[in-house]
Amino acid sequence: MNPPFPNRFARFVRSVENHDESEKPNLIIVFLMCALFIYGVLSIIFVTICFLRRIYRSSATKNGNRRYLVQNTYVKAQLDTNSSSSLPVDKEIIETISINEETPIITDYQPLNERAEYLPYNPAFEIHSEHLDVFEKQFGQGNFGKVNKALLKLINQKTGEVVRMDVAVKKPADSTDKSQDKLILDEIKLMCAIGKHPNVLAIVGAITKQEKVIGREHNLVVTEFVEGGDLRSVLKYTPYTFHDELTSTDRTGGQMVNSDIFDELSTSDLYSFAYQIANGMEYLAAKPCVHRDLALRNVFVKRNKMIRIGDFGLARHHSKKSYYRMQCNPDTPLPIFWLAPECFNESKFTEMTDVWSYGVCLFELFSLGESPYKKLHNSPSYDVVHYLKKGYRLSAPRYCNAEIYEFMLYCWNIDATLRPKFTECKDFCKSLITRKKLKKIESRLQMEEQLQNELSLA
Repeated sequence: MNPPFPNRFARFVRSVENHDESEKPNLIIVFLMCALFIYGVLSIIFVTICFLRRIYRSSATKNGNRRYLVQNTYVKAQLDTNSSSSLPVDKEIIETISINEETPIITDYQPLNERAEYLPYNPAFEIHSEHLDVFEKQFGQGNFGKVNKALLKLINQKTGEVVRMDVAVKKPADSTDKSQDKLILDEIKLMCAIGKHPNVLAIVGAITKQEKVIGREHNLVVTEFVEGGDLRSVLKYTPYTFHDELTSTDRTGGQMVNSDIFDELSTSDLYSFAYQIANGMEYLAAKPCVHRDLALRNVFVKRNKMIRIGDFGLARHHSKKSYYRMQCNPDTPLPIFWLAPECFNESKFTEMTDVWSYGVCLFELFSLGESPYKKLHNSPSYDVVHYLKKGYRLSAPRYCNAEIYEFMLYCWNIDATLRPKFTECKDFCKSLITRKKLKKIESRLQMEEQLQNELSLA
């Protein structure tokens, strides 16, 4: 007779095996249910977050639209330059477009001139019209403004002393054109926001429509008066003796007009001008403010050889999402010889495009005011963009050495990211100037800064 123990043990083993097999499906079901539950919870959380973000964005957009109401219009860029440097451009590249149809949201990270119309106006700059005597003689005009010399009467609040000073007054070229009047107001607000720098043209005050005057229905911006005029005209046309310190030779400057701005200039003075332009542009880039039309025609010089950068090109402002391309108009001269290729191809205007223009300014300086790409001026069908893309560049000007020309080529790199910033441009020019001369320049800049602070109303 066989003992019962083995049979009982066998039944027990079969029972356990059957129990394990029955438990396996139950564990799988539990696992799947847990996974579905977790997935469902995560889905609900995700949908809730998306819904809340949508509500937040909708609210922000409404608030932004109420604060920054912008009309969707085509932007016509009419850029100011001399007629001799104009060149019709390919219509396929230069055309007026408006890519973004949405109202742009303006942020503090955008350059000042891209949000000039939204900047506040400081009423402390307001001038009473009876304190401003505008002369009839006009000494400058752009596409949206004309400039007259004027005499401003200021009263010292502490001493009561009356001071009269020469100033420049800019007003709309066409007093009936509301768009020009708006650009003048934008320029007023932009100059208020930029503040003071000894190498940047400073605002003295303004007369806005807040002060109602019979017979005057437009805005006026009042700036410091720079007696020498634009630097290109001074270099090219006024009589002076130029001392070429690179070759130890002298030559006589232009003799086309009578002027007593300078008796003489030297290579060291050209270094100083280059340094001061980079100094002013470094300040603007830090604000940030993109100039868009940097050229010697927009750099003004005093008799003490201190310069001011002016004309910040508000007519060419664009927003980050609503780019413009310049309208092709045979009757409108464009400063295409100062513009970087990406200004045409991508409608981009940045510090790096200003650096390209700075390189052209160096060409103007060291050629004593010659026009860039002079051989192309009589080629109406020539596309300067294609010319630059092929790798062609301006040749070395007469009064610069190899080191300076190499730096010009550095500024004209087709890859914008490989160009120097204005801090590097400033440091390069600083390295060209002797320690004694640099100390003199810095001392004069401090004096200019003090003068700007004294003439300001605000």
